[in-house]
Amino acid sequence: MTISDLETDYVQVAVGVVINKNNQVLISKRHDYLHQGGLWEFPGGKVESFETPEAALKRELLEELNLNVTDYRPLITIPHEYSDKQVYLNVYITESYSGTPQSNESQEFVWADIARLSEYAFPAANKAIISAIQLPEKYVITGRYESIELFEKKIQTAVDRHTGLIQLRQKEMSDSDYLDLAKKLLKITEPSPTKLILNSSFDLYSKTNADGLHYTGQRLRDCKQRPVAENKLFSVSTHTLEELKHAVEIGADFAMLSPVLPTQSHPGEPALGWEKFRDIVDHIPIPVYALGGMNVDLLECAYQHGAQGIAAISALWNA
Repeated sequence: MTISDLETDYVQVAVGVVINKNNQVLISKRHDYLHQGGLWEFPGGKVESFETPEAALKRELLEELNLNVTDYRPLITIPHEYSDKQVYLNVYITESYSGTPQSNESQEFVWADIARLSEYAFPAANKAIISAIQLPEKYVITGRYESIELFEKKIQTAVDRHTGLIQLRQKEMSDSDYLDLAKKLLKITEPSPTKLILNSSFDLYSKTNADGLHYTGQRLRDCKQRPVAENKLFSVSTHTLEELKHAVEIGADFAMLSPVLPTQSHPGEPALGWEKFRDIVDHIPIPVYALGGMNVDLLECAYQHGAQGIAAISALWNA
């Protein structure tokens, strides 16, 4: 993606999310005299006319912090409009680098705990980067089950495997049964880092202490503002660029876009394909999971086409 593909007046920027062995991320403070001065940021800088975003990433991290990046992958792309500037952030994540960070430009820097990034003041465009760092690469969606007991064991196994995000989706269950099930599963997930997201109405969600709420396409269309608190997660199902733009407008933290590939559950339904998926998410400043025909072998492909990762009902339970 280049700015000519989006808007010619966007400033294209390369950004590096550098993670150390202690699962901390490197951030630096902008000098007061710069645009958005005094705020913390992820290191990087403007892509020059003669270079690619990847080349700019390596150059900027070496110039700013004396780090030589040896491997990386795309994390997210973010178009953002400030009152005085339009930027397009090409964000990459890396755990592979050599060198010890040093302030080549006399900037302050720290290794920050990923879970505590909210304690630092960042430019508005960085909000989606923080979301992308804190979200897992796999969004697990529950399917049918044989019994409550077996289902609870399945959730416990997912927690034991450090599954980061589970959506409780039970379309054919009554509200009362769904609420009872949600409360049982929360007893399993609450002591762990695993976050349980309810695919339900706001009314049912509000009767629990779930980590977040997921809206289907229909609920998304009827939603006019963010339904949950800022310290909770709000995700949505989408199929089009217009639906994703609406999700951004009402404050969704992340989304699923589907179907990317043909699925057995919806035979004959046209699929977006990876290139169309990329064309859509390039315009969206929140993390987007690829849904539809997904399995763990497609993770790298998903990354290269702008996805946060993959979402699936059955393919991820044992992954």
